[in-house]
Amino acid sequence: MTKGNQNKNSLTREERRNTISFLLLSFYCGLGNISDLSITYYLKEYLKIEPSEMTLILTLNKIPWSFNIFFSSLIDFIPYYGFSKKIYILLCGFINSFVWLILSFIQKDNLSITILCIFLSSFTNSFCSVLGQSIILELISDKKKLSSKTLHSYNIIVNDIGILISSFLQGFLVQYLKIKTVFFITSFLPIFVILSGLFLIENSSKDNISFISNDEHNNITFNQYIFQKKILIPLIILFIVFSSPNFYETFFYFSVDVLKFTPNDFGLIAVCKIITSLTIISLYNSISNVQKYSKWIIVFGRVLYLIFSKLHYYVYKRYNLKYGINDFYSMLIITSIQYAIGQCLKIPVLNIATLLSHKSFGEMVYTIFVFFMNLGFTFSSVYCSGLTLYFGIKQNNYLFLGDMINTCIIFGFIFLIPLIFTPSIYFNPIKKKKKPKQEENIYQNELKEFVSEEPY
Repeated sequence: MTKGNQNKNSLTREERRNTISFLLLSFYCGLGNISDLSITYYLKEYLKIEPSEMTLILTLNKIPWSFNIFFSSLIDFIPYYGFSKKIYILLCGFINSFVWLILSFIQKDNLSITILCIFLSSFTNSFCSVLGQSIILELISDKKKLSSKTLHSYNIIVNDIGILISSFLQGFLVQYLKIKTVFFITSFLPIFVILSGLFLIENSSKDNISFISNDEHNNITFNQYIFQKKILIPLIILFIVFSSPNFYETFFYFSVDVLKFTPNDFGLIAVCKIITSLTIISLYNSISNVQKYSKWIIVFGRVLYLIFSKLHYYVYKRYNLKYGINDFYSMLIITSIQYAIGQCLKIPVLNIATLLSHKSFGEMVYTIFVFFMNLGFTFSSVYCSGLTLYFGIKQNNYLFLGDMINTCIIFGFIFLIPLIFTPSIYFNPIKKKKKPKQEENIYQNELKEFVSEEPY
């Protein structure tokens, strides 16, 4: 490779710092999970929350992740001191730290304050995630020095490393420390968010083009673009797939009350989940041209995911004991592989979102895809709460948990049918490369193509 090519492909100082910035955000979003187990135990053991109530509270916790599309609009429309990301990242770091300090020093076990603090923490973490995604898209669009697949994979891997560390510690912390001491330790972790904001190099918003423009022509163009079948159909199908009911919050109660799992057990399982996830994602990245088969990767992955869900039923029935496999190792293997499959399925979805993004409002299209995927996860938890109530599952009463598991699996296959029968072209939007002479007319040609189609 010549020196000229090396200089062309090397990253600038701004690109290097912004890459570090989004990696710090990804790492924190994983490391912040150090308090997940403590929150779950706090709700169950201290506040005596029933499984269906627990699911609703955790669903409320997921709402900011579902509606982070509005956060994207906020950072675009309301820049702070001329910057649309840097100040918001710093604010998220300070607010998150303050929230965990409140939880650690509150004198009485108050459910309302606990829910509010959990929600605010989730809100700021979701905001940080949106800001990180925005930085990723800017890096991808910068002369294609960094590929979509590479950045999304790094994002998931760094996030999983953070989760790996938090998983290793969270069981130990809950086992040997007071819950509120864990909350106090968590209050120091947003330092990574603050460092991310300090590393970020951002031009003044006057020099940046907003992906939601106030110009009437651009707004009409965006509406015409987003309502094309090539955009709308993948959005709806992926939402349906990811909104299938789950039973995992309810199974947590069963694991504690019947299987007698300790916080250390959950911590060890979480560590193995992340290690397995990193391994499978690395294998996935080693395969070339996988984007051509995005639809079938999602279908095959979801089928495997549901098969491992069925294995939870066998543990519930204690079939594993008949073969000499104890409960801990059964759940260790099942949940580790299932989690890794779920994480791996995010990569083709995010690749589809990136490939469908238009150059003039790419961030908005990408964010809408993430919004629909997270909204599906939220609906999945809502269905879980409803099924928990329907089957009358409460603490120390798991008579119909097996029926709930089987119901979730049946719905999972039903929700997969629309994806199977949708043409693969909607999930393989790979465009042919343009010749250099055509680059000046790319936007105009794409605009004619999309405006000419009828809205779906």
